[in-house]
Amino acid sequence: MTEFKKRQDVRTLHESIGPGPLRVLDLPCGSGRLIEPMARRAYRVVGADISEEMLAATQRRLGGRRGLAGLVRCDVRQLPFRERSFDLVVCMRFLYYFGREERAALIREMSRLSRKWLLMQYRLQETLPSFLWRMRYRAGITDRDRSRRGLTVSDIRREVYDAAGLRVVRVRRVSVWFSDRAYILCARTR
Repeated sequence: MTEFKKRQDVRTLHESIGPGPLRVLDLPCGSGRLIEPMARRAYRVVGADISEEMLAATQRRLGGRRGLAGLVRCDVRQLPFRERSFDLVVCMRFLYYFGREERAALIREMSRLSRKWLLMQYRLQETLPSFLWRMRYRAGITDRDRSRRGLTVSDIRREVYDAAGLRVVRVRRVSVWFSDRAYILCARTR
């Protein structure tokens, strides 16, 4: 994870949600790259991941740090937290690895935990990188058409609403020219 990407993730979070104090679930937290900057903003962050190795690395790096409310080993399909126990659930660089049905189940589970906000990252279909992948595939340069992995913004709005009754509040592209990813901020409607 580059420092630039981490700063961009955190900047998007702060611009979208504002300052703390908030109770936040970082899912999956991986090595904890987002926990430290969120904790500096007075967020109380719980990191959750299925990987013991990642949680151990996070503990070594951030253990005892103010703002780190805990680290929990769990599977994203069955999160061991009570309903609405977080103000915000953050899910970066993860959802686009799943198909539509499993993604919808994950969104429902994250929504169950959030009192108000979900900040997720999706791949978009209508981007320059997506177009270039499609051209490479058609020209025979690559054997995979990665352009089909993304969704349109309309598809994302429909997917999060159908899955959990969420309303898309903000869409922010990571980079118009160099990335097919976007931050999607959603709010609960029920």
